Amino acid sequence: MFHSKSLPRPKDTSVVVVILETTEVYIVISLSTRRDTQVVYVDPTTGALCYLGKHGEDVFDSEAAALNYITDGSRVLSKSTTYAKAVLGYAVLGGSALLLVATQLSTSVPNLPGGGCIYTVVESQWIKIQLQNPQSQGTGEQKNIRELAELDIDGKHFFCETRDVTRPFPSPMTLREPDEEFVWNEWLSKPFKDIGLPGHCVILLQGFAECRNFGGAGQQGGLVALIARRSRLHPGTRYLACGLNACSGTGNEVECEQLVWVPRKGGQRIPFSSYIWRRGTIPIWWGAEIKNAVSVEAEIYVANDPYNGSLQYYQRLGRRYGHKSSEASVSRQKKSGRVPIICVNLLRYGEGKTESVLVDRFKESIRYMNSTGKLGSTWIQLINYDWHATVKLKGQQQTVEGLWRHLKAPTMVIGFSEGNYYDVRQQLNECKGSVICNDDVNGGFCMDCIQNGVIRFNCADSLDRTNAASYFGALQVFVEQCS
Repeated sequence: MFHSKSLPRPKDTSVVVVILETTEVYIVISLSTRRDTQVVYVDPTTGALCYLGKHGEDVFDSEAAALNYITDGSRVLSKSTTYAKAVLGYAVLGGSALLLVATQLSTSVPNLPGGGCIYTVVESQWIKIQLQNPQSQGTGEQKNIRELAELDIDGKHFFCETRDVTRPFPSPMTLREPDEEFVWNEWLSKPFKDIGLPGHCVILLQGFAECRNFGGAGQQGGLVALIARRSRLHPGTRYLACGLNACSGTGNEVECEQLVWVPRKGGQRIPFSSYIWRRGTIPIWWGAEIKNAVSVEAEIYVANDPYNGSLQYYQRLGRRYGHKSSEASVSRQKKSGRVPIICVNLLRYGEGKTESVLVDRFKESIRYMNSTGKLGSTWIQLINYDWHATVKLKGQQQTVEGLWRHLKAPTMVIGFSEGNYYDVRQQLNECKGSVICNDDVNGGFCMDCIQNGVIRFNCADSLDRTNAASYFGALQVFVEQCS
């Protein structure tokens, strides 16, 4: 028997999936942000999720009370029980339903300024629910179920239960207003939204989140978090996700954020800064193909209408990285009224190099985009820096130094965001910059300056060369963030 008084309210979110001997399925969810427990019933015929919000039927004071109600106080009635940390998604496909849960998490960023933890999914599990549906499944439906269950989730996805982390920190939007470009389980979370429980399925991002302490003995210690959000507009493996697609998304586009802050005790302001850059493939229509197994390089081809969607892509960047208030920029940045998008192209462009055709088209595309008059305040600049040729000619150290020389001026123009978090909103009355608040955060953020524009790195596949340039570019800014 489950004794409701013997189990304390869990600090972390708890999910229990119970399948009874009658084949009935219940999803018992106790959120860390609520004091009660919700029970979601799976319709055995249609697979639809059912929830009425009635206390004593599908709302209970504790997880134990909910489990007692479901099993009538007996574990014998349970055919199987799965314990999990979060619900990641749910889908009905033909005669089966699939529930995705996270069974093990790691705390990647333990405490953001203003609160909130970022968790990485370490282990996940698909729970297959066979529906009482007499219709036979076609080969297409069986294939869809198999492919969905084979999605690579573990170690590559993260979420925050209490804060919006789909936008640069600090986000002015609440958790329930994410940027859909970076939400990877939007379709899988819809069944929970439809029954009025949007918070019971987390907002899942793909990418990377980690946090480290820094600072020597006798110094004020700090924290640095690196967050990489992968766009879902055009994902794919090497050679398959290149350039633009019909969503005006570029292959393997990732937004990276370097967040630095000094932790303080309650009641004290928390100084922080954030630097954003992007990486991806060249934003025109193009592709690459390996002709045979012995080819060293892929054959590159460019579409007949290569700039279709490029304008929409740059407009999207301009909206995201144009600072919303000039008040917060006065302490560091000159108010030019423009939003600079700096494209750092690391491709080979020497004579006879296969990538040179992309470099030429990239130059043409940016000239064309800037000439359209449709970018508003956004201005695109291209920096060509042949990484491989420079390494071969000058060595790695001088190559990195050369990159820093190219990046110095645009980095100073773009800047980075900087401010303080106050846990009491009245303290924000004396703020001389922009104030960012939302209902998910106690207090708010006083911004001294806000990053205006973004630097975007690319090579052919957004891999090795882009990794190196991203690291060395962010390293210089990190030094400034710590000063």
